[in-house]
Amino acid sequence: MAVSLESLHLAIRNVAQHGDTDVFPFPIENHWLHDQEADVVGLLQAIDGDFLGHLASYPVFAVTSLSSVGYAGFRGATQIDPLWNAYLLALVIEIALDLEAARVRFAHSAGARTPGRHRRV
Repeated sequence: MAVSLESLHLAIRNVAQHGDTDVFPFPIENHWLHDQEADVVGLLQAIDGDFLGHLASYPVFAVTSLSSVGYAGFRGATQIDPLWNAYLLALVIEIALDLEAARVRFAHSAGARTPGRHRRV
């Protein structure tokens, strides 16, 4: 899939500014996404051009640990590598309008007047 430059830039800026979780500390790599956006776009375009090759040589790395929920509970929390996070987010941005249209159709067919919304980049 050829991801548009607009989606790549939006994804990089979103990850650089917001990260991907409020559970883990802000990864230092997110500063690199901000400071060298053009270089990151080039890397993401390379991943997009040879997805399977890059996946084999640089797999999606994730950290999963338990995070406290209240006083007596825990939940699993996962944080993926910021570069892969930006690429996967760019893919979602590419299909966001189609996803939104399908979600609205589904909600209306289920009888909801107005489906709930989630933030869009």
